[in-house]
Amino acid sequence: MILLKFRGSILGKVNQGRTQMLQSDDVHAMLKLSRLGWGKRRIAKEFKISINTVRKYVRQEGWTPYRRPVKIKSLDGLESWITDRFHQHAGNADVVRQELRRVHGVVVSLRLTRMA
Repeated sequence: MILLKFRGSILGKVNQGRTQMLQSDDVHAMLKLSRLGWGKRRIAKEFKISINTVRKYVRQEGWTPYRRPVKIKSLDGLESWITDRFHQHAGNADVVRQELRRVHGVVVSLRLTRMA
């Protein structure tokens, strides 16, 4: 770890060969440097990150935690239908998969049908 000093005050931590996510302290330091007139390219070199990352945080004017995108699953909303069909077909996942394709037009693998 290296501590950046600018005019006597500690602005933030820099990880050499960055392999971890930026913390809010790091982003705060980037914004402070940007307000002091440092260019985005220079800030990116100091923090060993992409210039696009610097642009993103300067544009956002702060740090936001990572939000995992919501995945749309092909079997969403069909849980009760699939459960009924499994009982009707005595647990035969291949028959349920074929019926799923025929009735709902959803094409999934046999493994996904078994896991449902």
